[in-house]
Amino acid sequence: MLSPQVDDCVAIGYGKELANFSKSVDAKYGITAPAEVKWVLGMPLERGRSARTIAISQEVFTDSILTRFNLIDATTVTTPLLLGSHLSVADCTTSQDEIEEMATRPYRELVGPLARLALGTRLGITFATSSPTRFGHDPSRVHWEAAKRVLRYLKGTKKRRLDLGGKSLGIAAFTDADWEATAMIDAQPEHILSRSAMELLAGNPRSSPVSHSRRRKRCT
Repeated sequence: MLSPQVDDCVAIGYGKELANFSKSVDAKYGITAPAEVKWVLGMPLERGRSARTIAISQEVFTDSILTRFNLIDATTVTTPLLLGSHLSVADCTTSQDEIEEMATRPYRELVGPLARLALGTRLGITFATSSPTRFGHDPSRVHWEAAKRVLRYLKGTKKRRLDLGGKSLGIAAFTDADWEATAMIDAQPEHILSRSAMELLAGNPRSSPVSHSRRRKRCT
């Protein structure tokens, strides 16, 4: 199996097949490859041969974001979202002072890397990250602080990895949804939305996420 990603390419197969494939690629394109993948797309891969697992981490990428936004020494938090918090269009900038302040904040530059982490190895921040990304057109101090909170949470949990595989195959699926009350803005409903989540786990002991989804759905 071959997985090319721009200038990174990972080939998966049996030893002899991989050796022959590597020789043919080298002969045609002059490209050589190490015997075993250690890094891919900036993420280190650690193989547990006895357990037949692969662990993927984005700790280095997390540290780079913390350094870029001067939060490397920030106080950590235990949750990416405050309990009961709800980001809304009502939080968007209203005063001229706030508009001028937020024009100097690299808001989109922060939520972009957070989304990359959510799509990579940190599935647990998917919802907390998706909320701030909705307000890139007009972020406020509330939205800015919410995005920074996610990063402070990542600082305290940056060593967490995504573990895939296992000796035996077990499958488990989880799903949930809620009904969110209508938010009133100037006597007009902002939205009537249901939020849903799905998680499909496989491996041993069913700890490897192979598919996940979190979304906001329009309800009638």
